[in-house]
Amino acid sequence: MGKRLYQLAVEWSRNPPGTIKEAYEVVKGIKRRKTIVNGSRSVHAARLAVTQAAKDIRQARDLRHPWSPKPGIAAKRQPEQNLHSRLALFRTRAFRNALNAARYRFDTTPEIMLTNHVEEIGVSQSSYLDWHYYSNATRYPKKVVKTELTIPATWRRCVQAQGIALLGGLLTLDATPVSDANGVRIFSASWMAQGRGYDLSVVRGFIAVGQGENYHASTPQKAASGLAKKLRQAARAAGVTDELSNTALARMVDAQPSLFVTLNDAKTVGACDHGIQNWCLSVGLDYEARRATLREVYFAYQRHPVREARAAILVALRKRRRSFANAHRSGQDHLAGIAS
Repeated sequence: MGKRLYQLAVEWSRNPPGTIKEAYEVVKGIKRRKTIVNGSRSVHAARLAVTQAAKDIRQARDLRHPWSPKPGIAAKRQPEQNLHSRLALFRTRAFRNALNAARYRFDTTPEIMLTNHVEEIGVSQSSYLDWHYYSNATRYPKKVVKTELTIPATWRRCVQAQGIALLGGLLTLDATPVSDANGVRIFSASWMAQGRGYDLSVVRGFIAVGQGENYHASTPQKAASGLAKKLRQAARAAGVTDELSNTALARMVDAQPSLFVTLNDAKTVGACDHGIQNWCLSVGLDYEARRATLREVYFAYQRHPVREARAAILVALRKRRRSFANAHRSGQDHLAGIAS
């Protein structure tokens, strides 16, 4: 978008045109318009681009300076559409904060929509070619991926208020309580998973939450058993003093960088498949390989630190130390047998 159209978008963000016909006339009156998306110079493409830019500018301004009445002055009665827009902004702000903390990869800022229908909850992605992203020296366009997230209008009450907005690096989109017994809550939920590149998908299943831990699974039984296993591993780690956890992790990685950390090491500490796959894709590790070198996992852990990744590294190091101890012990027994 050129400078003239951007100035028009700034103006429309404050005083939008009354009708679409009026908007067409204003855009048509701007001479020497620059090429818009997909190489189109049409008035229709220009009008759509300016309208969307004005909407983005208005939303950014509202987030930076939310409306509030001046002290001592009664607030004026706002039109109904403004009340709805401010309420929608208030509802989506909490979700966007959780989305930023989840560290998903987006090509452009995602648009967040609210819905009252369960079947509409999900992720919608589309792409187009931007021929003006790169410099004029290249003849290749950039593939731009746009993302639209649809969440329930009651997300703050049914997800955030339950304390399950962000679990194991996975952002919960919707949740319905299934059971609550013995300090373990199970939800029928849907969450967002990171794919390759900017690809995102929605996974529907069950989440078990209890005693500060959580587990994602396809059935409530698997979620409950996975959480129980995770709690047992946490109790075992808390009851036994681990020398590896008190040593500088970077020093141990430098000592044996080619050691492999496997998928089973992550499962040993109680991590769920969904969380492992999402973390691997978010840091650029190949989940299908089912293993990576200690140096690769450690560098990925530095970029996106999660407790399960550190625990898996310590498990791999502990296995290596145990194998050396067994080999040394067997060598001593062999020498003792020869001496006798």
